[in-house]
Amino acid sequence: MLVEDGQKNPTIEHMLTRVRAMQAVVGNDKVRGFSLSDLRCLEQSICKNISSVVNKPLPKSTTPYHSLARWIGQRRNRSVIFTTNYDLLVEQALEALQVPFFDGFIGSYRPFFDQQAIEQDDFPAQWALVCKLHGSINWRLDRKRNAIVRSLDDEAGDELLIHPSHLKYAESRRMPYFVMLDRLKTFIGNRKEPAALLIIGYSFSDEHVNDTIADGLRANPSAVCYALQYDKLSAYPQVTNLVQRCSNLHVLAPDEAETNGRRSGWKTCSHEQVSELGGAFRPRCSREDSSTIGSEDVDGDEVAVECRLGDFDIFGRFLASFSPAKTLPMSEAEPTS
Repeated sequence: MLVEDGQKNPTIEHMLTRVRAMQAVVGNDKVRGFSLSDLRCLEQSICKNISSVVNKPLPKSTTPYHSLARWIGQRRNRSVIFTTNYDLLVEQALEALQVPFFDGFIGSYRPFFDQQAIEQDDFPAQWALVCKLHGSINWRLDRKRNAIVRSLDDEAGDELLIHPSHLKYAESRRMPYFVMLDRLKTFIGNRKEPAALLIIGYSFSDEHVNDTIADGLRANPSAVCYALQYDKLSAYPQVTNLVQRCSNLHVLAPDEAETNGRRSGWKTCSHEQVSELGGAFRPRCSREDSSTIGSEDVDGDEVAVECRLGDFDIFGRFLASFSPAKTLPMSEAEPTS
């Protein structure tokens, strides 16, 4: 159906968006052969498939998530984690290293979402705050209690709160999505304290999240945002518009950086200095042979390099280099791309 409508390579999120859009207009009739009950069953099936795929245990060995959690635990100021992922890997890492955090839910057996608590700062300053913008595989709408709860138990009548679709914007403001999004805007726009937002692993494909980031950065000129991208800069056309709107947004891709409306490639003064950059950079290599430097990358005493921090594995190792309990040395880190 999506391919027939011109959607190339549709993802499961595209499918969920379409199913929910059809539910909004089907009424007592059918849409493209689907009744309302058919669409509801299809939506539940898609959400369960998403949950089964991403519900994985975090390995006990050191991972980039552990490095991030350890770094957060060592900071004196509060850290806030905003994520569009549905998985529980961040939570597992924080718990494994006993880093206290608050995710908006209160309780023990089936914790319930407390909107007022997440909107305020009435929790210990040493706690981290975890805001899951698109929901989570353990967020459920308990229809019997008319409450949003956190649980991995699949009880009858529960509805998984996974929100990759545009319909999340039309739902009641009681839904956690809006509260989390407001928290992101408040975090960036807070003029009382210096605000620094570090983005990694985000493709800038959610226009509402993009607008929230842009609104916050424009409202608070003292805030700064660094976006670490995994792929080449040309793979993220949406971010170009944001950079033009926000002078305090800086995009760091492997091949180029864009800031203040200007693009430029990465270079260092000499090949010997690359090893002193904490593993964040490496000499730019040809695609065919990763052990050589193309002649086009060398200009006198300058050597073209690429930024590796958009790779979460490399980023985790980079953070680990600042921690007392270091993991694999950066010199031993192999590129994953």
